[in-house]
This record gives sequence, C-alpha cells and structure tokens, in this order.
Amino acid sequence: TTYGLDWKWPLTRLTVDAAASHRSTRERPGFEIDERAQRTLNTFTAGTSFRLFLDTGVAFSLKRGTTDYDPTVFFKEINLRDELNLVSSEMSVGITHRLTPLTNATLNFHRITERFPFNPVRDSQSNEARLSVKFDARALLKGTMSIAYTDFTPASPKIPTFKGLTVAADLVYTMLEVTKFTFKADRGLQNSFDIRQPYYVQTGFNLEIAQQIMGKIDIVGRGGLENMDYQHKVDEVVEFIDRTDRILRYGAGIGYHRGKNFRLGLNYDQMLRQSVIGDREYERPRVGTSVTYDF
Repeated sequence: TTYGLDWKWPLTRLTVDAAASHRSTRERPGFEIDERAQRTLNTFTAGTSFRLFLDTGVAFSLKRGTTDYDPTVFFKEINLRDELNLVSSEMSVGITHRLTPLTNATLNFHRITERFPFNPVRDSQSNEARLSVKFDARALLKGTMSIAYTDFTPASPKIPTFKGLTVAADLVYTMLEVTKFTFKADRGLQNSFDIRQPYYVQTGFNLEIAQQIMGKIDIVGRGGLENMDYQHKVDEVVEFIDRTDRILRYGAGIGYHRGKNFRLGLNYDQMLRQSVIGDREYERPRVGTSVTYDF
C-alpha cells in the first residue's frame, strides 16, 4: 500500500512545493535479496523554484527518507533490519533551461547523507553533479536520461570510496504508431546486506519491443543484463575479492487493447542470477497479468 500527498503553490515567478509519502511493501528489494522482505518507506520533500528568464530557472530542494525493515526478516541468516535500516537526507540545487518546446535540460548538484541506525560503520556522504535531459510526453522520443559524476565517501576508512560516472535512462520511442521501443539503462551504487562487501556498483540495461498486430492485439519481447561489481571491506578476509554477479532477464507478453487508453496484458518473465558464490544464485520465473490505462 502507498499513500502520498503533494502540494504545489505556483506564483508569478516563484513556485513552492512539498510532498510526503508512506509505503508498506513486500516487494523484493532489488536484484540481490531474493526474499519478499516486509518494510516501510517514508519520504518527505520540500522545494522551491524561481524563473529567472523565459526559458531558464533555478531550483532548491530538501529530501528526507527512512527505510524500516520488519525486525523478524532474515536473509541468509542476516537480519535485514540491523544491516539496511536507513535514514537519508538530500539537498539539491540546480538550474533548468528549456532547450526546445519539448526538451528541458537540468544541471543539479546533490549532497546526500546516509545514516544506518543499527550499523553506523555503513554511514556515508556523497556529492554529485548531474546533468539531466527530459523529453515531453508529446515528443517523438519520450522520457528522461541523466549522467552524473558521483563522489561517494564512507565514514569508515574500512569501506572503499567510489568516484566515477553514474547513469540513469528511461526512454520510449514509437515508430509508425505500431512499434514501441522502451530502453532503460542504469549505473549506480547499491547497498548490500553483507557487511563484508557492503556495496556494489550496478551497471546494466533493459530493452523492450512492443509490436501491434491484428488491430487490437500486440506482442511484447524484452531482455536485459545487470552486472553487480562488489566492493569489499579492507579488513575483511573474503573468498572472492574480484566478484561480479550477473543478472540475466528476459520475457514476453501479449496484450489486448480496448480503445486508445486501455490495455490488458499477460506476461511471462524469467530472471537468472549467476554468482561465484553458489548459494547466491537463483532462478526466478514469473507469470502475471497487467492492466494499463493512460490518461
């Protein structure tokens, strides 16, 4: 279940907004933990933006989030509450410019602080410069993409630092109104439940192609690959120092359209994890339905 409240106050040049959300979920937390771990996530955001010129504005925002795992949830005999309960704070300042009527570019600077109440050795601070481009829903190419330089500095000298590029992309292109391409890519840092290798750099992509056939029927094919490059604590003796796990995903589906906005789908997906550590491997097939309504 998810509850959210958003408030926006637009003035002539100044806009003030605030948001809060509460989410209770048992979805698997990413590719690493093959467990439906009960947890709650709370997020609070406040920000303001000011239009300097017709096509240019500046923005400032503050964000605070908490992640609380159920204390009875274990994975590989590790209590996830003790390892992954998190309080994060983020401050962002940036400038936005409208490149075209359907394209906006934003340059942001972020300062992110993460605190782990039950395992402070994981505490960290990150500074990030991010360039993002957003394409309007009316454009031929829709979605967002960003590239950033991230400087990740843990509080403990036992955990390695990270300095490098991070990426996020979620783009949609429709050809001749009957073929839709959806491309997603990512490169970023993810916390691991195993303190001996406290985080990993996740890099990957996913491509989905939907082809409309026979009027109201479409077929979908998708596939992707993720690499999880683990970083180890300097004072830990681990069996595999240079460890990279891989996630292979593929799937297919069929959909029925009623009108322009409604779609009923049947999907099959398969996920395979490959690891040098035998008990970290898994195979996860999934069959399900989906209902989509655009407005």
